[in-house]
Amino acid sequence: MNEAEIARRLEKLERDNRRLKGFAFATMVLAAAVGGIYATRPVPKTITAHAFEVVDNSGSLRARMSADPIGDTGIRFYDAHGALMRAMMAVLPSGESRIEINDAHEYTSVAISAGPSGDPVIKLNGPQGTKREVIGQYGIGFYDAGGSQRAVVGVNQIGAPFISLSDAQGFSMDLGSTGTENLTTGQTQQTSAASIVMFGNGKGHHVIWQAP
Repeated sequence: MNEAEIARRLEKLERDNRRLKGFAFATMVLAAAVGGIYATRPVPKTITAHAFEVVDNSGSLRARMSADPIGDTGIRFYDAHGALMRAMMAVLPSGESRIEINDAHEYTSVAISAGPSGDPVIKLNGPQGTKREVIGQYGIGFYDAGGSQRAVVGVNQIGAPFISLSDAQGFSMDLGSTGTENLTTGQTQQTSAASIVMFGNGKGHHVIWQAP
């Protein structure tokens, strides 16, 4: 390698070195400018979207907040596979506010709701969503495995307390204030809180025993 070749290569290295320094300087200037833009960028006060979704590390949907076209607005939480809805908090098109907790088969186990007028209701369900207990503003209802009401403890429309029991054969008993029909006059009589009334299982739901 002669002196001319050595000189040519040295000159090329110097040019490459100058280009590298220039590129590094430009990169630093750009990074500083971008950093300054984001550092001074105002935080938005409102974010508008049709839906927000949260996924886990595997990409499975775990939560979704959305407003559906039918008017159902709420937040839903999903299982580890993003398939079954395990919990929900929503405002329904009817105006009802509702919270649901579902089992592993997506049947509702617990439901807490308030209607448009504000009347609160808590529902506790058994397997496959079968109704078991309902707690309302004026009473508690208990249901058998088939979803038929068997007992009620509550306060009626005039503010009087009562307990009502019924079996699968259609017989029932009311303890406390209840309405009975006078067969002679056809008028409804309201018993006191100290009364017990037993009804038959016929179509007329007639009284078979009463005290006092």
